[in-house]
This record gives sequence, C-alpha cells and structure tokens, in this order.
Amino acid sequence: MKDARFVDEARWIVANERGKAHGEALLGELGDPTVLMAGVLAVLSNNRDMVKVLPETLAEEVTRFVNRLDVRTDSAWFAIAKGLASLGIIGAPSLLRLMESASRLERAPQWVHHTFHEEAFALLRDLDEPTLEAWLALSSAAPTVPIADARVSSAPIEVTRREASWQVSDPFELWDEGGAAIPLVAAYEPLNLLRRFDDRRWFRAVDAWEDGRLVFAALFGSHVLHDRETLLRYLTDAAPVFGESGEWTGRTAGLILAKSIIEHASALANAISWQRNVTDAEPDAAVAQLINEELPAYFAHAWRVLLTRSDGLALAAALHVRLADPRPRPGVYRVDVPSIALRTLSGCLTAIRPRAAQFRTLWRLRREAQERAGRGRHVSGLRAFACMVAITASDEPLDPELFDWLGELLRGDPSDWRYFANCGALPELLDRMVSLLAKNNDPIPKFEALYASLEPSRRRGEFGRTHTENDADLASVVLIVLLAAVLDKRVVRNGEDIVETSSRLFRRALRLYLVSSPAFEPTLSARAALTFTIQVCVRANQAMLEECLGPVLTDPGHAAEVLAALLSSVPRHRLERAVEATYGNLLILQSRSLEWAVATKLQCDRRAVDALAAALRLPPAETPGTP
Repeated sequence: MKDARFVDEARWIVANERGKAHGEALLGELGDPTVLMAGVLAVLSNNRDMVKVLPETLAEEVTRFVNRLDVRTDSAWFAIAKGLASLGIIGAPSLLRLMESASRLERAPQWVHHTFHEEAFALLRDLDEPTLEAWLALSSAAPTVPIADARVSSAPIEVTRREASWQVSDPFELWDEGGAAIPLVAAYEPLNLLRRFDDRRWFRAVDAWEDGRLVFAALFGSHVLHDRETLLRYLTDAAPVFGESGEWTGRTAGLILAKSIIEHASALANAISWQRNVTDAEPDAAVAQLINEELPAYFAHAWRVLLTRSDGLALAAALHVRLADPRPRPGVYRVDVPSIALRTLSGCLTAIRPRAAQFRTLWRLRREAQERAGRGRHVSGLRAFACMVAITASDEPLDPELFDWLGELLRGDPSDWRYFANCGALPELLDRMVSLLAKNNDPIPKFEALYASLEPSRRRGEFGRTHTENDADLASVVLIVLLAAVLDKRVVRNGEDIVETSSRLFRRALRLYLVSSPAFEPTLSARAALTFTIQVCVRANQAMLEECLGPVLTDPGHAAEVLAALLSSVPRHRLERAVEATYGNLLILQSRSLEWAVATKLQCDRRAVDALAAALRLPPAETPGTP
C-alpha cells in the first residue's frame, strides 16, 4: 500500500478522476451514451458516414481529432478515449493495435490518458479467461527500443550513420542511469495493464528482461518508490544479480531495487519536509521523528532484507562504497538521508562480520568487467578497502587479507590516495587502519617487508624529482605515517627493540624528506610525515631528541613545526637546550620562523609560525600577524 504522506500523487489521481467524471457527465448531456459511443467508435475506425448520427458539436470535435487537429471539449475527449480503448482491446489480442490506439492520444490532457487506461482495464476484466490470459502473456514482453533507420537520405550520394549500440557491461552503471527509457516504458500501455491486473506477474516479467535500461525504467515511479512494502517484496523476489562466485548473472532488478531503498527514503523526506497548508511546527516535529526514529528503523529492516539475498553482500558492499564517497556532497540537507543510510548499513554489515577477501574479490570482479568492456571508468580499490576498514568490528583481530590488500593498494595507482587526501578523508582512514593494525600480534615485520617492497618506487621517485614530479613517494609516506602511528601505540612484540625501531623509522622518514623537492604542495607531505615521526620517536625514546632535531634546525619553518608538536610531550627546558646553539631560545626561533615564512611565502611555514606561537602561549599582541 502506498504511503499516504505522498499527497501530491493523491491530488494528481483525484484531478484525473475529476476530469474523467466531468467528461462523462458532459457526454451524457448530449444524448444516449451507448448510441453516441457507437458513432464515435465508427468515426475513429474511419467510417466517416457515421458522423451524421452524432450531435453537431461532438461530430465536429471527433472529426478534428481524426484529422489530427486539437480537440476543444471535454465530452469529446472522454468519448475519444473510451472509443480508442475499445478499438485497442476488442478483438484478437494484439499489442500493436493497443499501442497504436494509445499513441493517438499523444497530445491529449493527462486525465484523458487516465480515462483510456481505466476503460481498457474494464474491458480486459470482462474478457473470458483464455482471452485474458493471452493478453497478459503478450504484455509480459519488454517494449522494443526504437532504432532510427541508418539511411537518412535517398539522394544519389547517401549519408549513413551507424546504429547506436550500448551494452551494460557492469550492472552498477545502472545506478547512474539517466532514465532515457522512462518515457518509452511509461507509455507502454500493455505493461501498465499487466501491473494493474497482477503486480507479481508484472514484476516477474520485468525481472526477466535482458535490457537493464528498460528494467530501470519499469521500476522507476510511485508504484515502487512510494510503496515500502512492495519495494521490499520485489527486492526479496528478484532473481540474483550475482552468482556464487561473484559473476554477473545478467539480471538487474535486484540491484536497481537496492538503490531504490535510499530513493524511497529521500522521496519521503521531501514529502514531509515540504508539506503545504500546515503550521511551521508540524513539519519540524515530523522531520525530527523521521530522522530519529522512522528512517533508522526502516533502513535497518531494509538492509536486513537485502542481506538475506544470496547476492546481498555484493549489493550492500557496493552501496556502502557509494554512500561513503569521501567527496563532500553539495547542498544542504534538511534530512541527511545518505548519512542515515550509511550509518545503519555499516551497523548491519559489522554485525555479519564479512571477510576482507570477499570485498577484495568483488572489487576485482568489477574492475575486470570495466576493463573487458574497454570502459574508462575507474573502479576505486581504496574506497572498497575503506569500506571494509569501516565495518571491521573493533574487537576483531586483524584479517591478514586486509594487510595484503593494503600492500596491493600502496604498490598500485596513487590516484586513489590523492583523491582521499584532497577530500580530507585520509586522516580518518589512516586512524581507523592504525587501530586495526595495532591489534596484530606481529605488525613490525609486516611493515618492514612492505617497506622493502616499495624500494623500486622510491628510487624512481628520487630520479623523477628532476622532472618536477609530485607524490612519487606517496606510498612510502603513507606507510611511514602508519608505522609511526602503530609504534606510538607501543605495539612491539617478539623481542623487537623499541629504540632500534624508532631510530630506523626516523632515518627512513628523513630520507624521504631530504629527496623530496616538489614544485608544489604534494598530496601527503614528506615534511609532515617527518614531523609526526619525530614526535612519535621522541615520545618513545627521549634520548633521540638531539638526533631528530639536528637535520631540521637548519630550516626555521620546519623547526618551528617540529617544536610546536614536541611541546605537548617534552619539557620546555629540554627543548630550549636543544635549540640553544642554533637559535638561542624558542622565542628567537619563533621570530626567525616568521621571517622565514615571509621569505618563502609557503602556507606550511605560515602554519608552523602560528602553531609554535600557540604552543608557547604567546599573548595576542606578540602573535605575529599574517605576513
């Protein structure tokens, strides 16, 4: 049953019924409806002699319709719609005849189309069982997609064009379908009548169609998006989109309906948020109840229904990746449906504890499908990895597959890492990864082996600096940050010496910093990685303070950045002694760093000045202004 809160559709239905009743009443005023309809039906069948038996005004309007002119009275429109329905249904079942009758109403008002549908349904309902079954069997076929004739000229010099051919190679492309087939399917009257008679049979027919664009168009509309129970029933009944090994079966209805779960919530939120003829307090209370109670409960139930399907995990994982896009969504939401959907989906996925190998396999299958089809669309492995990281329960031990996947992503295309960094989502992802990696019984050797495997890319990066390449060492910088964060949690096992590990980590971070000279600010700065590494190493072993500060004191901007970070964990007097030989004291260093920021005009140096001033608790009057 459709949700009564979608009041616009209810008003539209009432308006159509009012137009139909008005036209029927006006026709009744002209004479006996049975006699009049016999004449109209004959004229529509090109028997012009029957015009004489019709009243003058009705005869004129029906004749105008046959001659493809505008009809000006509602009584004529009602008679025409009723007559065309009779022409389309009465006789041997023929989809072509029915569609030709419906297409003649192309320029009619909406209530006339509604009248045609109602009259056709009434005629079908009165047919005998074998004839009705024949009609319903024919109506199950998908509509034919129109293809223009390749020949566009009959002149001696012919101009031809290739027929458009587009095949869905990846069913997830339908989530971005523009809906070009919606007008075609919406006007396909046999399908509308089939759904009116038996919506389960209608759905079975649609689910079996080969063209996913037509399936998308058939499932688009209020009959699905405004009816929660029907939506979830269709989702349960839909054939699997993916087989047991993850291959696409060719079916698409289940995938389209999975996204419709979110679209139903968005449509409901819009309907409630923009209620008319109510006080301001009423929508506010309804929206609050929707956000806090109804939508979380609805999504939790819908995701459980989705996950009971044999392909539910594949669809849920793809939805999670889509909803968790790190790119900020434009606009302002009164009801942030995507966030509520993502939060509840994460909880449902966490509860079933999927394995990283399953997510990794699904990502590879989708990537391979794009490559086989020659598509240019990038299938992000890091977004799938981030999804797996987000739903891994905090009490679970680290899945070894997750670490192997991390290594594959670090050795692969760095564009994913850049995308996350530019969207501001990388710190949160790294923090979550650290919390999982830190629970590993033996993290340090795994990091060491992964770092060694990246040596070829580091050497290429060092040579590439002469060509102003940026981010060549991005994978190594990410790994350094992860290792430093894990070390900061004191996760050292199997006799690994924390002093030796800290020293080795510092030297590696320093190497990346020294050979890094990008022409512009990189995605993940080697300087910031070195700062964090120094902070972690000194916190783990304060005897390394002088060793770590030595290389950075020659750069006032970087020195200010490092010291601002260390002031939270190292006594100030120790830092004063460490910089005494080079700068005298920290206040002088702060002044020199300001001069350096003015000279370099680098944002990182400016931020270092402000950070050191804040760490030293300088009064506002002593805090330098913007250079």
